Amino acid sequence: MDGDIRITLRSLLVAFFRDIGYFEELIENMDLFSDLGLDSMNFLSLVVCVEETFGITVPDEKLEYEYFNNVDHICTVIEEVLLNQE
Repeated sequence: MDGDIRITLRSLLVAFFRDIGYFEELIENMDLFSDLGLDSMNFLSLVVCVEETFGITVPDEKLEYEYFNNVDHICTVIEEVLLNQE
């Protein structure tokens, strides 16, 4: 399932950053905040996009920079939430 999550997340992120004006290639290990300029308002929008796309609610304790700063960390959050929903 990790592969499906990663593919869907990458597509979501490419579209998300294109919408906020970033048109360069998204590299998986890029820091979404320092490398791509994600700010607090866009962070909240990103969380909503992730929640809607994957049908999850991200727990408050995961709404921190360290959990959403790159593709790997976001995938981990999604996987953990999906596992807890089962």
